Amino acid sequence: MHIVGIWDITMHEQLPHFSTFSKNYSRRFKDSDLFETIFARILCEVNKYGFIDDENIFIDGTHIKANANTHKYRNEVIEESARVYEKSLKEEINKDRELHNKKPLKEKKLQKN
Repeated sequence: MHIVGIWDITMHEQLPHFSTFSKNYSRRFKDSDLFETIFARILCEVNKYGFIDDENIFIDGTHIKANANTHKYRNEVIEESARVYEKSLKEEINKDRELHNKKPLKEKKLQKN
């Protein structure tokens, strides 16, 4: 289905398959700015007619669980400079905690797979 044909759909016609947009994007429009251009045009139009109000801004912070393999781990070498920085940071935090009569942070033990 050609993407332009989607705009001609009425309430009585069958909607295209949900994957139509993603397939068109990955096969035909991946290296173009077509979708950004369309979105920018839509924003200009709705702003022109007063549908955009920047007085209140809402952000969707929905957490979605990733469909990732939790049993697959990758061992990586941590650079020595990062370890030195982490050690220095922990020392500073513990000094501050001591000044505020708090116990020092406990060392985390790494679990072996």
